[in-house]
Amino acid sequence: TSIENLKSNIIEIVNMYTQKYDEEFNRFLQPFIMKIWALLTKSQEAPRFDILVFTGINFLTTIARRAQTQEIFGVDDPNTNEPIKQIFTNVIVPNTKLRESDIENFEDNPDEFIRADLEGSDTDTRRKAASDLIKALSEYFEKTMTTLAGSYIKTLMDAYSSSNSGSNDEFGFLAKEAALFLVTSLITKKQTRKLGVTEVSNLVNLQQFFDDNIFNEIAQPMDRINPVLQASCIKFIIHFRNQIGKER
Repeated sequence: TSIENLKSNIIEIVNMYTQKYDEEFNRFLQPFIMKIWALLTKSQEAPRFDILVFTGINFLTTIARRAQTQEIFGVDDPNTNEPIKQIFTNVIVPNTKLRESDIENFEDNPDEFIRADLEGSDTDTRRKAASDLIKALSEYFEKTMTTLAGSYIKTLMDAYSSSNSGSNDEFGFLAKEAALFLVTSLITKKQTRKLGVTEVSNLVNLQQFFDDNIFNEIAQPMDRINPVLQASCIKFIIHFRNQIGKER
């Protein structure tokens, strides 16, 4: 709607000033961070809020990448860092899950869904913004982000494993799909469109994760696995093709 577009435009202007007029704008930064944080936590899942959420998360990503504003986020200690915990819980987690509208888009136009969800896509989606924020926070707070994400990924995987109907259970496949998305965002450090991922975090054993959680999914008959989850598994393999063992 017009009001959401107006708010998005204002956030883009604030983001521009933050990047281009660092010293001059720094004293105004804190109030804008609080306002934009409030907008993000109050925004609903409806598609009409997508651009607002995307621009708001992009602003947080800009702040997270600036060495001179690191004091806003605290220190890299998963036991004491409350700001990053709040960001992870209230901003990142809600925007990494597939929504009903996303599932409908996959069913109606799978090519467009894959194109929008691919790493390196120029499409402005909530998940792309959340992925960029994960990577930005991991630059200075890798231990904190790995601990928070690792705990939540385990929760998602447990939910998938305990689902009564296996891979075709709705909650189960959504949980595992979100877990794969988080792992991909968390451990990717450098990549190019031509070569794929060229550097990954050493805090996560990628090969072990693939062996335990991906290989068995793609090895089973196609009618036994949800197509959305199957697409995510294939995307994971393509994304980390340089790191996953050649014997697979």
